[in-house]
Amino acid sequence: MCRLDVERADEALRIFTSIHAHYIVKGKDLTEQDVAKAVQLSADKYCSVMLMMTGNVEITTSYELA
Repeated sequence: MCRLDVERADEALRIFTSIHAHYIVKGKDLTEQDVAKAVQLSADKYCSVMLMMTGNVEITTSYELA
């Protein structure tokens, strides 16, 4: 599961100015190192939306093992 917290500009078009994606990960035999790497790869390589917004929107990530 992923929870997004966003901030938007006050003026018309109200574009996103920052996005924080917090991943909540469940599974068997998960290590914190594996989850951290998966979240990093998602943000830096595989998520086309994040890649498209890079440089225009402040994007941060975090995660927790549930």
